Order: sequence, then structure tokens, then C-alpha cells
Amino acid sequence: MNLFDKTENQPWYSIGSKEIFEILKTSEGGLLEKEIISRRQRYGPNVIDGKKQKTAWSIFLSQFKSPLIFILVIAAVIALFLKEFSDAIVIIMAITVNTLLGFYQEYKAEKSLDKLKEYLQEKIRVIRHGREIEIDVKELVVGDMVHIVSGNRIPADLRIIKEKNLNIDESILTGESLPVKKHSSVISGLVPVSERKNMLFGGTLAVQGDGLAVVTEVGADSEFGKIAELVGTASETKTPLQKSIGKFAWLLTFILGLLVAVIFLNGIRSGQPAVDMFFIAVALAVGAIPEGLPIALTAVFAVGVERLAKKNGVVRKLIAAEALGSASVIITDKTGTLTQGVMKLAQIIPIENISNISISLNKKTGFSKEQKKLASLALMGIQVLVTEVDKKFIYSGRPLEVSLANECALRGVKLENIRKNSVTQEIDSFNPSRRFSIHEIISMNRDLDILSLRSKEKILLLFGAPEVLISKSKLKSDQKQILLQKINEMANSGELILAVAYKKVSLSGKISVNEYKNFSLGGFISFSDPIRPEAVEALNRIKMAGVKTIIATGDHKGTAMALARQLGWQVSDEKVIDGIEFDNMSEEDLKSRLPNINIFARVNPEQKLKIVKLYKSLGESVAMTGDGVNDAPSLKEADIGIAVGSGTDVAKSVADLVLLDNNIKTIVLAIEEGRHIMGNIKKTIVYLLANVLDGILIVGSAILGDWPLPLLATQILWINFFTDSFPAVAFAFEREQENIKESPKNIKKVFDSEVKTLLAGVGLGTSLILCLVYVILQNIGVNIDTLRTFIFASLGLYTLVVAFSLRNFKMPIWSYNIFSNKYMVVGVGLGVIMMILGIYFPPLQQLLKTQSLSWQWMIGVVGMVAVNVAVAEIIKKFFRK
Repeated sequence: MNLFDKTENQPWYSIGSKEIFEILKTSEGGLLEKEIISRRQRYGPNVIDGKKQKTAWSIFLSQFKSPLIFILVIAAVIALFLKEFSDAIVIIMAITVNTLLGFYQEYKAEKSLDKLKEYLQEKIRVIRHGREIEIDVKELVVGDMVHIVSGNRIPADLRIIKEKNLNIDESILTGESLPVKKHSSVISGLVPVSERKNMLFGGTLAVQGDGLAVVTEVGADSEFGKIAELVGTASETKTPLQKSIGKFAWLLTFILGLLVAVIFLNGIRSGQPAVDMFFIAVALAVGAIPEGLPIALTAVFAVGVERLAKKNGVVRKLIAAEALGSASVIITDKTGTLTQGVMKLAQIIPIENISNISISLNKKTGFSKEQKKLASLALMGIQVLVTEVDKKFIYSGRPLEVSLANECALRGVKLENIRKNSVTQEIDSFNPSRRFSIHEIISMNRDLDILSLRSKEKILLLFGAPEVLISKSKLKSDQKQILLQKINEMANSGELILAVAYKKVSLSGKISVNEYKNFSLGGFISFSDPIRPEAVEALNRIKMAGVKTIIATGDHKGTAMALARQLGWQVSDEKVIDGIEFDNMSEEDLKSRLPNINIFARVNPEQKLKIVKLYKSLGESVAMTGDGVNDAPSLKEADIGIAVGSGTDVAKSVADLVLLDNNIKTIVLAIEEGRHIMGNIKKTIVYLLANVLDGILIVGSAILGDWPLPLLATQILWINFFTDSFPAVAFAFEREQENIKESPKNIKKVFDSEVKTLLAGVGLGTSLILCLVYVILQNIGVNIDTLRTFIFASLGLYTLVVAFSLRNFKMPIWSYNIFSNKYMVVGVGLGVIMMILGIYFPPLQQLLKTQSLSWQWMIGVVGMVAVNVAVAEIIKKFFRK
């Protein structure tokens, strides 16, 4: 609640800016440091935490909500009531182990996913003690003056003081799909949130224009914060894979439950003691239910995305972890991902006389007079934040504009001097469809000697694509052709080229953008942006993974082709489509050419969106990179939207993955990590589901054959909870890279032919072998207690050891280091220790009713383990062929 002098019946939108400043005790110059500290202490950080965080205690208690635990608790109570203390002790131990393992996996997964929030920090421009600075949005306080620009996520609830063509996407709050045009005028009466056109609400997105606004509510007091609290108890959204596997697990549980019921009834009918059959049924049911599978899958996802975050790739949506590995086409811009994103001023070409174009850039003596004039005009057309730190001026903003400011400053043309005694304002930021930005110069520092400006004049300044500004200039047709030819030559050398154009107009006059013509062409500014040293290797790794890379850029065709050649691509005009050609082609023609296209040049956001849709219509799984407001539709449409870390909040808000370092190498790592995640999911599924039939088949066969039970209830529970539970956790940390070169279309299939065959072979095959051995040994008269211990040891130990074989589906077990996964080694080691104790430790022998096995019997156990591992290896070899 706001404690300033404002009544509840007087909403912020109904108050004028002067009165708001008085109420909030602030001004356009912003707050002072002392007041900021006081308000932060009063209201706390500007943080919305709608989702209630799970504590360690709540995660622990949630383990007891499992149906499996509920069944075991009932069984333990019945065992105690019947004075079957051995059974009761083993059941209680099973409950303890299952609860602790479930807690460990879920707690680690929860913490891993929460940790991802630390990697993404949003910044916002504010005015404090008369200076514009950039701060973390968490540091905002009520009364702060915020400078909103296109691409910002609104950080809190704000009242607009000034605005210029400010349009806000409020769909997250109101459901309205179209951007809302904002204003600063007072609104009378009581109106709903959607009609408060002079307010900005936290969580919404600025898609056009800019403005100055004052913070009125922060954190939970904001409109979005109130909604977040209401939905704070909502359950987490599961990925499609988690949902499908969850349904499969329930179906499997139902089928196996019926089998257990049949075994129980047949056991009673054949004369087995009812109490024994009850505990056997409980043990079989508990062993057959793959209830640990959902938690294990969450752990695989969580560990994978945390591992990727440490490599500068932050997964914003868990569903993206499924899709990452199956991407078959990557559509990327070139700047920052394929290149270093460090723009160097290459040439500055003023045009004073069309027949005498200067193209030199004198780094030793600075700019010539004409170059200084052009540089000064260009600096008036950029939106760069200037901050003074220790008597040094620091520039921040869009990378290219910051680079221009820094390069000009090195040559004596400083942005802070240009802005001194000059009044400029941005009419519209750079628009990828229009391809230039628009600024107005109202007044100019006369000491700069750039252009003369009369009292009732202003200058319209355009900064953008050279061919567009040439077309709007007052040059003659032959002059335009000469310049376009020169631009093509520069572009073919790989330079990024921008142009500056200007026109004096009446101070009160307004001209439609569509009527822009007869501008004076100031000249051209070109930049060089070297490719990243690691880009060539990264693209080769992408190609080896069966993924095609497409460059889709707003840059000149020649610039894009020059970059592609530096990357080692063999490109020709037939492999490139530019924006004009794209619009003139039918959808059928585009689809027929797509397989042979490497580059889309001079394409706008609408065309990028169409490109994504075209590739998807051909059955491709598309990953798309972007950074601007206008890239958001393409990122949202793509199977995997990838926003670069230096991009806008709008792009990041719809992206599935954010690259903190803007590097193409991180995309490669994301694809590889996505494949690791899917590979580990397959291994976990095979391992946990392959052994669910063991107990049912062995016990069921004995009852049908009217033989003594080969396993007791306590022995079944011991195997289920003290053997396979430990290695199952370790698959989340598996790093074997056997599926990196696999076809992307095979990655997305979890239950593929290989998984199904392994499930049948390792599960059904090994169970039948054990049944056969039991029948043979039973028929030759082996002591039943010894035989049970042998079956117990064989089943428990081969369940453990086969985990090493399942670490890699593509390679034989002897060809890789089986001990490289330390979690697996520890898990299997603990399981082996528990099995040995169950066989040889006297107190456990009494609980489990086992006997010490001689070395001859243990050789037999080792043989059974070897046979079952061999079955898994034979199936793997079949698929390697």
C-alpha cells in the first residue's frame, strides 16, 4: 500500500503531473540518494514473486503424498499388527530410502530451476539527482523517474509525464492483442485497467516510441503483482514429454496392477498363506509402479538446463529443453552471433560534391572538416545514454550506436559536446521494415558549425539503410546510380553501411513518412565487424549434427555474402534471396528454393516470420535468433526462440532461450545439451521400466507352476529401494555424447525403436532367463532358502550393473570409461554394498531370510550378471549396425 498523501478514491490516472510530483515528493530531475534509501527500506525491492517458493520442509512432506508411500505405510501398519516385525522393519526402511531419494531429486531440481533466475537481470534507465543512469529494475523505488524506450519491459506501475508515440503491448495484463497508444493527459472518473491510457503497468512491453514516467507502485503493490499473488498457488506447467510419460506410467501401473491382482488371487487359490500373499502383492505392486520416473525426468531437465546456464545459455521455459536437441534448421542474424559484435568505424564518407567522394578515414589526425560535420549529424541521430563517472564519460545503449560514439570521441567529436546547448528528440526509432530512424533537431550548438538553423526551422534527420535514403534524396537519377554502385562495392567487402540524410522544415510543420523526399544526403558511415574466431568451428559442429544454418539479415546482400565466404561457405547468387525478390515470389516457388538457400538479405521482420513458417511447413524444427522488438513474432513462431543477451526485453520475454554472450557457439552448446537431456531421459526410462516385470514374471511363474515363492516380499522391497533407486538418480548427470551426430528428427522420439527393443530385451529377456534358471534349479532340488538368496542376489546385482551398459546406447561397454560418471559409480557402489550386507550381514539375513552364499554360488551370480549385461550389449550392437 502506498503511504503518500493520496486517498484511495483518487487514482493516479486522475491526477495531473504537477500534483503527482507534490504527492510523491519528486521531480523530473529525480530523487536524491538519501530519499532513495529511505523509500527502499519502506517498500522493499521491486520484486514480484507470485509463485510460492517450495521450502525444503514442504518438499520433504510432499513425498508422503505419493500413492506408493501410502501403500507402504498401510502395509507397515498391518505388518506390525500381525507382529510380522521383520517385514515391518524392511518396509519402514524402504519408506525412508524412497522418501529421502525423492526429496533429494526434487529439491535439487527445484533449486536448479530457481537458480536460472539469477542469470537474467533486467536494467532500466532512470533519472536520479538530475542525471540519467541505468539500474537494475529491482532497485526502483516509488517516485523514481523512468525513461522508457522501445523494447523495454515496464518495470513497475508508472504514471506517464511525457511521451512520444508510445505504444504498449498490454496483452499479458488485459488480453488485448493490439498495442495500446498511450498519452499523458488526466483521465476523469473510475475506469478499468485497460482504459488507463496514461498509466504503464509492470510486466507489459514498450513496442514503439519513448516516454518519461514516474513510479507509483512497485512489487506486489503493482497491478501485475496483485494478479501474481492470486495465482501464486497455481501448479507448475509440465512439458508435453512429462505429460505423455506421466500418462504412460499410469497406464503401465493399471496393467501391472491387474497382473499383481491375478497373482495374488492365484496364490490364494493354490494354497499360499494369505498373509504372505498380501505382502508379496504389496511388494510386487510397489516394485512395478514406476512412480520415481516423473521426479527422475524433472531432475534430468533441471540438471541439463543448469549446466547450459553455466555456459551462457539460459532456458526460460522448460519445454525448450525438449526441443533444443531436435532443431533441424537455425535461422540467425549475423551481427553479434556470427560476428564479434564490436563495430569498428571503417569509413566516413561525406558528400559535399558528388564527383569527389572522400573515402579515407585518417586515424592519426582525426576527422576532416566535412567528416566532422557528418559525424556530428550522425551522433544527433542516436539514442545513447551518457554517464559521467570519475570525470570520464561512459556510453551505453545499442552496440552499434555506442561504437559510433566511442569511435567519434577518439577523433575529437564527442557526443556530450554535441548535445550541449542542442535540443533533439527521437520521432521514431529504427524500424526494420522502414530501415531508418527519424530525429528532429530543434536547436543546435552554434559552436559546432554544422548547419545553420533559423528561428522557425527544425531539421528532420534520417539515419539508416543507404539505398533507402538515396531514394529519398534530391540527387539526380544518374548520381543515385553511381552511389548505389559504390555502396555495392563497399558491401561486397563485408562492411555494414549506413547513411545520413537531412532536411530543413518549418518548426510547426508535419510531414508524413510516406511523403519524405528531396532530402540532402549527408554521406555514408561504414563499420567493420570481424567474425568470431570460434564461429567456423561452431558452424561445422552444427553441420555435423545434421542441422542447417541460415543467415537472415537486414544487411545488404553483398555484406552478408562477404561474411559467409569468411565463414568458409560456398555461396553464389543462386543461394541468396533478398527482400525485394522474396516479396515477388509465390509461396510454392519459395518452398522449392528453400533447400538450396543459405542467405536471406535485406529482409524485414514480417519476411522473417514468413521464412520461419515456410520451414516449419516443410517439417523442419526451427530455431530462430533475434534481438529487437520486431523479432518477437518470429521468435514466438519458431519451435525454439533464441534471444541474444544484448537484445530488448520484448525479445527476451517471448524467447525460450537467452544467450548471455550473443555467441553462435552457445547455440551449438544448447543443441548438444538438448540432445544430452533427451538421451539421458531415454536412458532413465529404459533403466527404470526395464526391470518392472522381473518380480511379476518370476513370482507369477512360480505360482502357476505350483512351486515355492522364489522371492519374499522383504527381498523384493530391498531390491526395489536399495539397488535401482541409486543409479536412477545418476542418469541426470550423464555426459556421454553418443547422439550428437544423430538426425534431429530421431532426437524428439523418446519411445523410438531402440528404446522399445531395449525395454523388451533387457526387461522381458532377462526376466525369462532368470525364470528359466529358477525352474531348472528348483527341479534339481536346490534348497529353497539358498535358491531364494541366489535369485535375490542375481536380480539385485544385475539390475545395478546393467546401468553401466545403459550409459551409452551407441558404444559397447568396453569402449568407454564406465567409471567417468562419479554419481553412477557411487550409486551402484551403494547398491552393491546394500546387496552384500543383505546376503552376509547376520541381522539383515534374519530380516530378509537370506543365507550366506558360497564362492561357487557367487560365481553363478556373476555369471547371471554377465549374461544379462550381454543381452543389453547384443541389442545395442544390433542397432549400431
